[in-house]
Amino acid sequence: MATAADIASTLQTIASLSSVVAVGMVVWQVRAARKIAVMQNTMNSIDSERRDTLRAQADIRIATYAHNLGYFEPIPTEAVAPLLEDEDALEAVWNYLNWWERVALGVNMGAYDEEMCRRRFRRVLVGTYRKYEPIILARRKTSRIYVELQDLAERWERAAERDRNA
Repeated sequence: MATAADIASTLQTIASLSSVVAVGMVVWQVRAARKIAVMQNTMNSIDSERRDTLRAQADIRIATYAHNLGYFEPIPTEAVAPLLEDEDALEAVWNYLNWWERVALGVNMGAYDEEMCRRRFRRVLVGTYRKYEPIILARRKTSRIYVELQDLAERWERAAERDRNA
């Protein structure tokens, strides 16, 4: 027959195990809530029509500029220097790239869900970076601009390459 000390010890063990399980459940719930919050933040922040408007404005400005100089897109490196002097032509481009830089920063810092963003935006983000890369690199001579966008575009390009070769 169990003694009072045995029963007390068993109850103490059960209470300790219950505490461990409760703490484990709280940790799991916090992690799950954070993942849901990040995914919701991603959808609320980046799934907007503003990106499409900014892209259209940038594309029109760049296409007009390139056409006026006798070039077709993408803009060749030798045409970038005069473009950097034309603030009117660049305003739409900077607005569009700023939008993508914000997305890249959010992904790189974990505020946005990377897998969700990659599945939704990989082609357009990488394509946007490559299209405007000569302009970005020319501007980078005077400022450290669009580094987050470049890092994310290159990381997603490497991942796509690995997937193709797998």
